[in-house]
Amino acid sequence: MSALRRSLIGLLLLAGLPLLAGCNAARDDETEAALALFRAGGAGSGAAPAAAASGLVGESPATISARLGPPLLRRPEGSAEVWLYSAGGCQLDLVFLPRGGGLRVAHAQTRAGGVAQRSESACLSEIERRRDAPPTS
Repeated sequence: MSALRRSLIGLLLLAGLPLLAGCNAARDDETEAALALFRAGGAGSGAAPAAAASGLVGESPATISARLGPPLLRRPEGSAEVWLYSAGGCQLDLVFLPRGGGLRVAHAQTRAGGVAQRSESACLSEIERRRDAPPTS
């Protein structure tokens, strides 16, 4: 594993550890609603929403943009890129690394902020819904 990749993944994991308490894998109404949306074939983009951030690993930037819209933050890191999405109290970090002739998601992680507990699936659904929402500014 390259030093850059280890540094990026370590930084993302370290930054997200205090916020992991907000993510809860327990099935609640929000999780059930997200699972129902997933089973029904998703919303907006025509693609089923990812039930877990790990389901985005291997995707291209074009596929991610089509599914989630433009990222809030897009930062080049050498030959890699880091993208950040945010909606409600949820954030999604994506690390793209060169793979197979282009960039592909090598690491994906959701984080929930605040005291409200949200499942990973609910966070991803919230971020995908943000893409379909009209601009606020």
